[in-house]
Amino acid sequence: MKFKAPGDFERFKTRTTIKGFHQRAMDDYFSTFSPTGSLTVFRLCLAVAVHYNLPIYQSDLPMAFLQSDIDADIYMTLPPGSYYLTPEGKRSTLVKLARSLYGTKQAPQLFNHELNHWLTTDAKFTRCDAEPCLYWFIDDNGFVVHVSWYPQGYLGILQDTRSGP
Repeated sequence: MKFKAPGDFERFKTRTTIKGFHQRAMDDYFSTFSPTGSLTVFRLCLAVAVHYNLPIYQSDLPMAFLQSDIDADIYMTLPPGSYYLTPEGKRSTLVKLARSLYGTKQAPQLFNHELNHWLTTDAKFTRCDAEPCLYWFIDDNGFVVHVSWYPQGYLGILQDTRSGP
């Protein structure tokens, strides 16, 4: 339940998850490793931004783990009382996931792969070799953007190199 103020009920809040503990390695998933930004790099980015008086942007990525395609055939039973109608008009409670879902063991890795692909190919960022959650981009006008990724959020720093460091 979600409340507006102490004692004032607003709405019910739920999150559909899958029973990831039923997944079997090499059958339902192949790998689960996903890098996370180190506290040292995060603090270094903040220190550089403060030292040079650079703007800092921070944001959470809502439903981050729901954004990536899944790499295996995963089926899920819908919560009690839920169903969907098949093309034949029958009720079914078994669904095949097309996208990752909270609770799947590979959800963090799949999202990291999707994010890395988007940042490096579509947005033209460069990924740091030593810190896999740190990216940077230098545009034609001399603006440098640093992005540090951490689970379900990011820290962005914008630097105008035309006016000095």
